[in-house]
Amino acid sequence: MRRLLATSLLITSAAAAAPAQPSPATPARSVRMHTAAERARDVEAFLSARSVRPASLPHHEVTTLADTGPGSLRAAIEAANAQAGMALIEFAPTLEGRIVLKGTLTIFDSVVIAGPGADRLAVDGDNQRQVFWIGPAADAHRPEVLIAGLTVNGGLAPSGAGIGSRDANLTLADCVIRDNNTSNALSDKYGGGVYQEQGSLHVDRCVVRANSAGTSGGGIAARDAALTVQDSFVDSNLATQGAGIYADTQAAVELRRSFIGNNLASRRGGGVDVAARGAPALLENLTVAGNYVRGEAPSDTGGGIWLGGSGWLRLSTISGNLLFNHPRDEQSSAGVHFDGPGVLELGSSVIAFNSVAGGSVDLGNTAGTIQSYCNLIHSPASPTWNGDRTLQGVDPLLQPLADNGGGTLTMAIAADSPARDQGCDFEYSDQRGFPRRTSWDFRVDIGAYEYGADRLFANGFEG
Repeated sequence: MRRLLATSLLITSAAAAAPAQPSPATPARSVRMHTAAERARDVEAFLSARSVRPASLPHHEVTTLADTGPGSLRAAIEAANAQAGMALIEFAPTLEGRIVLKGTLTIFDSVVIAGPGADRLAVDGDNQRQVFWIGPAADAHRPEVLIAGLTVNGGLAPSGAGIGSRDANLTLADCVIRDNNTSNALSDKYGGGVYQEQGSLHVDRCVVRANSAGTSGGGIAARDAALTVQDSFVDSNLATQGAGIYADTQAAVELRRSFIGNNLASRRGGGVDVAARGAPALLENLTVAGNYVRGEAPSDTGGGIWLGGSGWLRLSTISGNLLFNHPRDEQSSAGVHFDGPGVLELGSSVIAFNSVAGGSVDLGNTAGTIQSYCNLIHSPASPTWNGDRTLQGVDPLLQPLADNGGGTLTMAIAADSPARDQGCDFEYSDQRGFPRRTSWDFRVDIGAYEYGADRLFANGFEG
C-alpha cells in the first residue's frame, strides 16, 4: 500500500507537466455483482458445464472465521483435497468478517468455493503470505476450480500474491481481489492480484484493485495460459509493465465489457499489456482510461494498451491515458501501441485525448500492420494504418467517466458526437450490456458506449 501512495505522487506530478487534455477522474463505482441466488445458479452452471450434479458432490461447510480447526476454510479445503474429484465448499449463512491466515491455503483438486459475498467475507494474507495456491498434486489431473463471492486481500508472495495458480483451470466470479503485492524476492514477481501459469483463468464480474507486481501484471498476469476477463473493474494496480492486465501466451486472450483504469506502469502497457504469440487477442467493448506509463526510456510506450503479436480491438473507448517519457520515440503512443509482427484489426473504436509530454499521441506502432475501419482516432503518431472510413483529428465529444448503467464505468458520447452511427462492427450489446441499435438503423456507434441504448424506446428518434 505504501508503494501505491508513493506512485500516486508520481502520477500527480506527471499529470501537471503533461499537456492539458481530458483526464477523467474515476467515480466510486465497482461492478454489479450477483446476489446469493444468482451465485447459486452460477455454481450450477459451472458444474453442469463439467457434467457434475451438485447433489452428488461431497459438501463441506465453513462455520468459523478461525484459520484452523473444525469448521474452518482450511479444514474444508484439506477435506476436499483428500477426496478424489470435485467437492463443494459453502459457508454458514450468518458467517461474515475476515479469515486471517497463518499459512497459504493450498488447493490440489477440483473444488467449488461458494462464498457468501465479497462484501461479507474476506480471506486475508495479513500482508505476510500468499492467500491461495492452486495446482495439481504430482501426476494428478488438472484441477477445475471456481472461487466465487469472496474478497482476497493482504497477500504477499514472489508471484500470485493474492491467488497463484499453475496448470489449473481457474474461474473467479463476483470476487474482490485487492491490496496484494509481490514480495522483493529475486525471482518471478508476476501477478500481484492473480497469477495464472498454464491452464486457464476466467475472471467474471470481479473488482481487481490496488495490487502490485515487481515485474508484470499488477492486477492480473497470465503466462502460457488462456485468459478471459469480462464484466470486470481493473483499477489502481502497479507493475513495471501491464499494470492492470498482462498476458504472454500462445493461448486465447479475450477481454470484454470491462473498465480498465488508473493503473500505473513504469515501462509499458499502463492498462493492458498482451503478447499474443498464437491466437489473435480479442479486446472488445472496453473503456481504458486514466492509465499511466511513467517511462524510463524513449521506447517506453502504450499508456493505455500495448499489444504484440496480433489481435482485434473493437467497439472500445481509449481516452485520458498518459505516457510521460522524454525524450520519446516518434511512434511511442499514450493510447494504443502495436508492436506486431502480425496484424491489428482496429474497428469501431474511439482513441482520443491520450497525452504525451508536449502533445497528444493516440495510436502508434513499431512493427506489424494496422487495419483500421470505422474508427475515430484524434491524434495518431502518423497515418500508420490501412483501411478506410477512419475519422482523424475529430473531437468525439466524450463525456466524463460515469456510472451510465450496466455495472462498469463508461464514457458516454454526446447526442451530436461524430461517433454516432459511424461504426461498422456488429455486436449485440455495448460495454454495459445494453443492446446495440443495429436492429433499428443497422449502424452502431463508434466506441464502447451506444447512445440511447439504455432508453425504453431506442428507435433512433430520441435525438
